[in-house]
Amino acid sequence: MFELTGRRALVTGAGHGIGAAIATALAEAGADVVVHYGRSAGAADDVVRRIANAGRKAIAVGADVTVSAEVDRLVDEAAGFLGGLDIVVCNAGHLIGRVPVAEMTDEHFDTVVSVNL
Repeated sequence: MFELTGRRALVTGAGHGIGAAIATALAEAGADVVVHYGRSAGAADDVVRRIANAGRKAIAVGADVTVSAEVDRLVDEAAGFLGGLDIVVCNAGHLIGRVPVAEMTDEHFDTVVSVNL
């Protein structure tokens, strides 16, 4: 695989799915990881436990990535906890079911675009 011992990573959207797998893989390669979550603190805590079991340092931090002040706080907290950042994986995403764009409400569309872009 690859060697990341001593590297410090922040992974957004790391409470579930692809983000959780990325965070875990980074830890298995030697990185310490900040696990960002938007809503599921419990799921993010599970990822943190898996990372700790791999012998790496980890913390879960919640933030709304659609609010710039919260993103600033997330980055500051991550860098403070790890002593800096070497890797940032922007994985946060949002999808509410499979709805054609023409059938989305304005609120649904705005939420998807705000999180995913």
